[in-house]
Amino acid sequence: MSSASDQLKIDTHCTMDDSLDRTPVNLSPTASALGLPVLHLQPTSTTVTNNATLNVISYDQPSRPLDDFRRRFRKPLAEFTGTMILLIFGTAVDCQVTLGSNRAIAGAEKGSFLSVCMGWGAGAAFGIWASASISGGHINPAVTLVHLLFRGFPLAEFIQYVIAQTAGAFTGSLLVYGIYNQAISVHEGGSAVRTTPGTASLFVTFPLDFMNAATCFFSELIVTAMLLFIVLT
Repeated sequence: MSSASDQLKIDTHCTMDDSLDRTPVNLSPTASALGLPVLHLQPTSTTVTNNATLNVISYDQPSRPLDDFRRRFRKPLAEFTGTMILLIFGTAVDCQVTLGSNRAIAGAEKGSFLSVCMGWGAGAAFGIWASASISGGHINPAVTLVHLLFRGFPLAEFIQYVIAQTAGAFTGSLLVYGIYNQAISVHEGGSAVRTTPGTASLFVTFPLDFMNAATCFFSELIVTAMLLFIVLT
């Protein structure tokens, strides 16, 4: 039985046959028949160490515009998707509970304030779950802003994230509005009737009549600060 050093000596001094045919291999007919991307293979020779050579086969795969776009904007797309999921769950549960209380729409109530809390919580969880491994799962411009100010987040990515999050929020809300459009018309009393706050409060936060601007500001400030503290710790 050869020793480890003998085996090492044999391995490091072996030389592969360098007389291989290096004509490019054309797999187009086979690949096309199978419906696969065409790969153009080209054998190349690369010196490793101690006169040992390794024949490496490289290939070029045709680039597609959609793939290039997805690779370049992978993180913003993840933020778009995560924020859209959050708003779909959140605004949908708002519509379900509020519109479900109207007997012209539903025969019985379709949830309560607890349902609203659970719906928004599920939306946040699923949105983060869908985007965290790719973009960090911010799904909120406030979270991205704090990362920019205190975590060295790149400014260029900050702009991309905020645009993607805003677009995702509008897209998710628009999808839910399309689903509940007829129910909203019944609730409002006509397809051309939309009131504020009224059914607009299903998609936007409005202050109560007794709250002034300062109270609203500090309410949002404290709640957002608590969220960010938990996220950053």
